[in-house]
Amino acid sequence: MNSLAEALENQAGPLLDRAGGHPLLQALRGPQVAAQQYRRALVSLHGYCRSLEPILLARPEWTPHELGLPPGGRVRLLEQDLQLLGAPRGPTAPLAYLPPLTRFPEHAGGAWALARAPLDGGNAAGLLNGGLPSECHKARSFVGWHCRHADSRHTAALIEGLLESESDRKRTVAAARATAHGLDRWLRDAEPVPALESPTPSRPARDAGPRL
Repeated sequence: MNSLAEALENQAGPLLDRAGGHPLLQALRGPQVAAQQYRRALVSLHGYCRSLEPILLARPEWTPHELGLPPGGRVRLLEQDLQLLGAPRGPTAPLAYLPPLTRFPEHAGGAWALARAPLDGGNAAGLLNGGLPSECHKARSFVGWHCRHADSRHTAALIEGLLESESDRKRTVAAARATAHGLDRWLRDAEPVPALESPTPSRPARDAGPRL
């Protein structure tokens, strides 16, 4: 029997790679990334994580630390970066974009999919090694953590020890696939990211001429 990690990677991994092919995230694979591209990618990832991750972290079967997450999870890191970029939060993904979440194996599949993520370590490493414009260097908490700590194999091993049956394994794989489909749909359907607010330049006072 294949390990759970192999089943997840074989059946859900390609779907997450497809989500990573969305232009919003594909732009992050280039040697140089524009500030606006980076900001839009973080806003979209935040909108999906903010909807799904708190539900997953509320499960009693694990702690954020056991999942390899920092306190507050990915959402806190993304919000720190968006604040430093001066970017308003975008919309949150509606429940229709999330996997079924009625039983623990389904939560497990969602947790694995977020750990696997389309923003893979190669992308994150490029962003840390000169791929971002200077104005974005202060806002790399999320990609820095992802490059150093994201490990879907660790998550799969943790999950496998918590599942009770082959039926649970199948539910986990199905939920991981559903999460990948939901993220892909979210990236394609999400509202355009709000533009940064720019201060309105003051208009020079009209010369009224000499007073008589």
